[in-house]
Amino acid sequence: MSETAVPGDEVKATTCDMCACRCGVRVHLKQGEIRYIDGNPSHPLNRGVICAKGASGIMKQKSPARLTRPLRVGEPGAPLGFPAGPEDLFVDAEGGPVRIDKAFSWEYPLAAHGMMHNVIGNAWRGDPYRIDTLLIFMANMAWNSSMRPEEARRMLNDRDESGGYRIPFLVVCDAFASETVAYADLVLPDTTYLERHDVMSLLDRPISDFDGPMDSVRVPVVPPAGECRPFHDVLVWACPYGARELDAQEKVMKRCTLCVDRIHDELLPPQDRRPACVMACPTSARPFGDIHDPASEVATAIRERGGYALMPKWETGPANHYLPRRKNEFTG
Repeated sequence: MSETAVPGDEVKATTCDMCACRCGVRVHLKQGEIRYIDGNPSHPLNRGVICAKGASGIMKQKSPARLTRPLRVGEPGAPLGFPAGPEDLFVDAEGGPVRIDKAFSWEYPLAAHGMMHNVIGNAWRGDPYRIDTLLIFMANMAWNSSMRPEEARRMLNDRDESGGYRIPFLVVCDAFASETVAYADLVLPDTTYLERHDVMSLLDRPISDFDGPMDSVRVPVVPPAGECRPFHDVLVWACPYGARELDAQEKVMKRCTLCVDRIHDELLPPQDRRPACVMACPTSARPFGDIHDPASEVATAIRERGGYALMPKWETGPANHYLPRRKNEFTG
C-alpha cells in the first residue's frame, strides 16, 4: 500500500521489525531515499503510535556499519513447535541428535526455535560431531545473543593441537558489521526488513488477538543496497556452478543427482549403472566413475590429460572434472 503525501514524496506502509510487536509503520521517501519513519494510523495494532526504537529503524539503512557486499577473510571492512511424540524428534537411526544444537533430540526435545545458544559451544567441542563450516544468520553470537559473549569469542578464536581453528570456517550473514562479523571467514551482506519480503507468523507476533489475523506478508519499500541479497535468496541460488534450478511446478529446488537411482540399482547390469546422459552420449564424451580410485578410467583421464575442476578458488571440492580439448592435427 502506498499513498502520496506531498508532490515529489512517497509514503509506503509496512510493518516494523525493531522488536517482536510488528507495529504498522509508514516509510516516507523522497526521490527513493528514506527520510523518516512514523506510525501508521490505519494499522489495527498500534493505530499510528510508534516508539523511539521503531522510529530509529531508519538507521538500518543509514548505519555506517551497513554491509553492502560479500567479504572474504583478510578483506577490510525440523517441527516448528513442540514435538507430540518420539516420531517428531529429529534423531538418527541410533537415536543421536542430527542438529549441531541438539534441538528436537532426546536431550532437548522441546526446542520451538532451536537451541541457538548451544551452537558455538557444540561446534567447538565437536559434540555431537565435528563440522568444517558454521553458518550464522540473524544472530550476533559474539555479543548479545549467546548469553556468554566472552566465552563465545574465546571459542571462535580457539585452535586445536594441529594449529587450525576448532571451528574451521565461519560464514556470517548480517546486514551490519557486527561483533561476530569480525570473526568470519566469509561475510554475506543481508538486507534489512525494509528491503525484503518477509512472511511473519504467529511465532513472530506474540501480541495478537485469538480471533485476529495470525499471518502476514511484509513487502519491501526500497531496493537492496549495494550487493545485498535477502538471505533466503542466497541459500536458494548460492550454487556457484548454477547447478540448482527451481521446479516451477513442484515449487522446490532441484539439481542433477547423476541418476543416483540408476547407479545404485543392483537389479541393473553393471554396465547400465551409469547416469542417463553418459549412456546417451554418442561420442562417449562423458566418462563416469570413481575419481578416488587411482585405477579408474576417470581418475586416469584426469591425471594423464590434465583434468581440472571449475572455480577452484571456492575450495568446494566438486566431483565433476573437465578435460581440456584434444589437439587435432589436420593433414592435406
